[in-house]
Amino acid sequence: PPKITRVGPERLMVAALYNRTMLVCQAEGNPPPAYQWLQKTSTAEETVYVRGAEHMLVIHNVTYEYQGKYICKATNTISGNERTILSEPIDLNVVGAPQVLRHSVEREVAVEKGSDAALSVMFCSNPEPTKALWEWGSNQLESGYKMGRFVAEGITKERIDTIGKITCTGMPADV
Repeated sequence: PPKITRVGPERLMVAALYNRTMLVCQAEGNPPPAYQWLQKTSTAEETVYVRGAEHMLVIHNVTYEYQGKYICKATNTISGNERTILSEPIDLNVVGAPQVLRHSVEREVAVEKGSDAALSVMFCSNPEPTKALWEWGSNQLESGYKMGRFVAEGITKERIDTIGKITCTGMPADV
């Protein structure tokens, strides 16, 4: 079977949001092995994504969805028998500013005068944000505070299973 001789550059990698990062795997074998880079998510289903098919995995525009464990799979075939070896995982941690994932409502919300409206935004951030501001017109309201009939609730943590090991936070406000 193939033998992995190098995987890295490190077992714990930190990549800045929207930048480029590279993972490398070197393996020996006769015949020379084929490569696959697998990304494992930390969801209940433990989803695995194939991220590359070369010895070098280059991610040109790192986003939070790339955060997770990466495993190099080296495979060769001898007399019809497939032989595979997996590397130790590389943990890729993505750091950067908050990135909006989705708005819970449309960009414009129509409500009857005097009625309540609830708005929220879900975003990912690493490190986690310490404050958030809602702005409309000339008004500004920080999360965790009230201004007259307006309330901006605090930042809360949620996990999004479909994206994997990403800490996502929402900041609802009743306006």
